[in-house]
Amino acid sequence: MNKGQIIHREKFHPTLTPEEFHNRYAFKPGEKCPCGRRAEVVCRVLMPLDELVKRDAKAIGYLLMSDGGPEKLKELAVETIHGTYIRVSTQHACKSCSPTLERVAARDAPSWCIVEFSRGPGPTRVLSGPGLFGETVNDRKVTIEV
Repeated sequence: MNKGQIIHREKFHPTLTPEEFHNRYAFKPGEKCPCGRRAEVVCRVLMPLDELVKRDAKAIGYLLMSDGGPEKLKELAVETIHGTYIRVSTQHACKSCSPTLERVAARDAPSWCIVEFSRGPGPTRVLSGPGLFGETVNDRKVTIEV
């Protein structure tokens, strides 16, 4: 497949859009929004390991002494170009609750943490109109996705 090539709905899955496919298979059945609907957005808060040790060394001690031990800490660790981060929070939300989740994450998460939102692929609708039909740019057909 060429880079930038659009996958049409019929070629991807006969009855599902990429967004519907992601929502169906990316989350476990028990992962729900606090309102009770199926999760469509995941928010993860990652804290730098050195900052976590400095601010709350007991938390690291509890993780090391828990049933999982050092393996549990390894599962929560994420390597980035900025160093090692620990996943301290994961929250799921439905589409209607995701703006509230974004506001709460922006308000409550410390500035030195990384807040990651995973929404999956967006709904793609190919638009066509006057002047677009049959035009090419650099020997490629022009399509606009919204």
